Amino acid sequence: MKEILRKAWHQLPLYLACYAIWAVLSIVGLWITIRLPLIIDIIASPILNHWVLSAIDRFGIFLFGLIWLGCVVGLEGYLRHSLEKGLLWQRSLRFFLLEVAIVLVFFALQWLFGSPMPGR
Repeated sequence: MKEILRKAWHQLPLYLACYAIWAVLSIVGLWITIRLPLIIDIIASPILNHWVLSAIDRFGIFLFGLIWLGCVVGLEGYLRHSLEKGLLWQRSLRFFLLEVAIVLVFFALQWLFGSPMPGR
């Protein structure tokens, strides 16, 4: 029994780190989700009319929000299983770099299409 408690106390900081990383990555993912309809509006505004852009804005945030929720749940399982395999830091870094790349693409598209950086 003492061995089980000792092992649990030993793994507690890793689980705390796992869920802290999960929270940070989820918040960045939420930011990406909120900004995605804006990026679509920026790219599609020369092509589509106001009504279509409005529909993309309204339904896009709902659809992308559902996708984000699924990704958050999947990310939690992915990080928890990586903790059990001893790969938490490598997988966290991989996912963080993916999110940084997406954010950089967003900023590049905003700069390229001349949209203001602060948002709407």
